[in-house]
Amino acid sequence: MYNMRIILVFISCLVISSFFSCANEAVSEKPLVLSDVLPGEWHLVEAKRNSKPTTTLQGVFFNFDTTGMLNTNFMGAELNTPFINDAGGFSFSFEDKEMKYQAEIVDKDTLSVKTKIRIFDFDIVLARGAKK
Repeated sequence: MYNMRIILVFISCLVISSFFSCANEAVSEKPLVLSDVLPGEWHLVEAKRNSKPTTTLQGVFFNFDTTGMLNTNFMGAELNTPFINDAGGFSFSFEDKEMKYQAEIVDKDTLSVKTKIRIFDFDIVLARGAKK
């Protein structure tokens, strides 16, 4: 009878410890990847030119589709063009020049984007969806 109690206690401890060890395992989320996050409509929420806030980019948007096409007004007039997405950002051609953008995922609905146009360094924050 004593051995039976020891076995029962031992089995109970194993069951309880396995329950808590499974409950404590962190649910690992898949890291966000630019190619998964990028498709969709993005609107400007903040812009800096040469590290100073600027309002000249108000109304800027980027719309990336899943077929590799970009619709944007970042360069002034509205532009529909193919784009290339790589691990560090995206690029497209404008007036025979390759425009490169470094993009960092802040969260699934926010991107921090950097580029250089002529002598100007631009840092912009984009939010997914409707204009803010």
